[in-house]
Amino acid sequence: VWTFAMQAEVIDMDMSDDGSILVIATGDEGLDKYKNRIFVVETNANTLGVRTAEVIWNYEFGGEALSTSVSDNGKIVSAGSNGYVYIFNLSASEPDSPQLKYSTYDHKGVVVSGNGKFVASARIGDSGGYLKIFEENNSGGWNYVFQSSVSYPDTIDMSYSGTETLLGGSYTYFFSTDSSGDYEQTWTSTGTSNEISSFLSDDGEYAVSCYSGSNIIAWKTSSSS
Repeated sequence: VWTFAMQAEVIDMDMSDDGSILVIATGDEGLDKYKNRIFVVETNANTLGVRTAEVIWNYEFGGEALSTSVSDNGKIVSAGSNGYVYIFNLSASEPDSPQLKYSTYDHKGVVVSGNGKFVASARIGDSGGYLKIFEENNSGGWNYVFQSSVSYPDTIDMSYSGTETLLGGSYTYFFSTDSSGDYEQTWTSTGTSNEISSFLSDDGEYAVSCYSGSNIIAWKTSSSS
């Protein structure tokens, strides 16, 4: 449909559900005006006829943009770079100014819930660290609400509502909110390796993990069986 010339190393990408917003995270290889940034691109996916992708804005970090994610409606964008988790609101008066810049080593993997109300981050690809959860407050800002120690995290996923989070590493970890709305670790399943790809259904009711060189295991999250 269209071609977008990105003259830098692309490390991560994500797209809104309707395909209208594309977010791109770049590394430190390439032209200066493209590297170490996130780009928010309007794809004009809902336009009939000839379509042209257009950069709405970009944000430059102090190092590689290692991860990025966007909500289903394309309004909330998160990125991890240079020891920080960033959250942007594309509906804000200054969308390219982060609503949150949180200092943490756990920034190499970020995910935004489908409804844009929660963001999770973890130190993907490292030996340890923490899962961190951020929640939008009633004023439109963001609060850091939860953390839990994890081992060798490799993948991170979140339900549409953001009230369930799945993380795969040397274990499969499932987290959810309790009756009071507070996050907690619900269950953990021991793996057979440090390379586990884990995925969570949109409603948070089902999880699946693929163990490197081994089995694919599925769970009903309410019972971990």
